[in-house]
Amino acid sequence: MATSTEHPRFQARRSARLLVGSLTLTLVVVTACSRATAPEAAPPTAGVANQATDSVAPETNTQASVNQAPALKTGRRVAALDFAVPSTTSSDVSANTAVASTRPIAADGLSKASSARDAVSAFFDSLIDQRADDAFTLLSAADQARLGSPRQLAATSSAFGWTSFRVENESPTLVTVSVSQTARVSEIDGVIAPRATVVVPVATEDGSFRISWSKRVLSPLHPERNVKNDSAVSEAALQWAMTRRSCKPSPIEFASGLIGVTGLADALCNSSSMPTVAAVADLESLDEPQAVIDGFGSDAVTWARVVELGGPVRMNVVLAPLGDSWVVVAIARPSLASQASQTSQASQASQSTSVPRSATGSTTPSPEVN
Repeated sequence: MATSTEHPRFQARRSARLLVGSLTLTLVVVTACSRATAPEAAPPTAGVANQATDSVAPETNTQASVNQAPALKTGRRVAALDFAVPSTTSSDVSANTAVASTRPIAADGLSKASSARDAVSAFFDSLIDQRADDAFTLLSAADQARLGSPRQLAATSSAFGWTSFRVENESPTLVTVSVSQTARVSEIDGVIAPRATVVVPVATEDGSFRISWSKRVLSPLHPERNVKNDSAVSEAALQWAMTRRSCKPSPIEFASGLIGVTGLADALCNSSSMPTVAAVADLESLDEPQAVIDGFGSDAVTWARVVELGGPVRMNVVLAPLGDSWVVVAIARPSLASQASQTSQASQASQSTSVPRSATGSTTPSPEVN
């Protein structure tokens, strides 16, 4: 009986397949044995761990909590905060929720800060993240007594609308911070610039740094007077007048309604000729600036820009900065000096056109009419 001889190449392939199968079977057996001998894990504890209390979070949970802490809604990296992630989920608490634990506090209920910079940074972090309780513990005893509660601190600071901050300069007693905030124009809050600087006094109390918030100096950074900004103001005033001339509402007009002599703005509708704009001036150029000050606050003198509008309807247009743009907020009558100058110019123009002169400058006699 004839026997078949297998080619050496096929013999090698068959041996390799047998070897791989043997190794796979061994791995499965080892894995099963290890699972059988491993201890069972303890069931998770129900509820939220490390809820905010008057004690420091346990040391064993700190590292794991920080590693799992989600990013704050401001987008900044979480620092110097202990987070505890719930171990179970429920209808009220999701797996992605993080609860901020309290900072180390003393028996008097005041948070401890080792430097002026640390105190101010922690305070602004707390305000921006809407953690008034944490911010309140960093205030001086006098400010805590004056405000009375974290809720009052939250109420007084919510108008700022701060979104981020940066420490610019520091000393043991003063810290200068630059803040970014939501730009807006409001008769309640006035004009909120997109950026501002805050100088915060700091003092030591009971061995820690405390913030004298009532003595802070807030300086909004409104647009400076320069050629570029004045040009933007003039363009905005002319755009507003052209839209009003076409009897349409202007998108760059104060949404809550103009203040001042609003009838002049209404008179632009279907006016006979194109409006013109003069040079940009400050609020003091108005004869009666009080209406703007009463409407938007005393700091209106720092941000208000006035453009005199010429043409068929003469008026002064008052504009306010809104971020990088400008909005019309008030209408005022032309100043008495401007009206006198306009009258004088009109009179001179009338005289020059009514009396013809010769080339030598003498008056040309009119021909006699028989």
